[in-house]
Amino acid sequence: MSQHLFFGFRDEGFDVVCMEIRQVNAVLSAMLNKTDKNDARGIAQVLRIGWFSPVHMKSRAIHDRLTDAITEVNGIADINNDALDIAMMSKSTGT
Repeated sequence: MSQHLFFGFRDEGFDVVCMEIRQVNAVLSAMLNKTDKNDARGIAQVLRIGWFSPVHMKSRAIHDRLTDAITEVNGIADINNDALDIAMMSKSTGT
């Protein structure tokens, strides 16, 4: 989701930064009154001051290739598991 938003806003001409969530969370957790409005103010303050590490966003092509590779590996694992199940069933039935 963040990748879709990042590239969508960037393509429309907005300045976009992805921040390390642990750093932002540490700043926001120090606030006494936790509300959505105060969280937004805290995030804006983090951006103004520069208390964040920008996170590299992979390109869409790289992301798509990684997703395809993971899907392929999961498919191979499913085939292997099915073959193992068939082997176990035939061993238990004695055929």
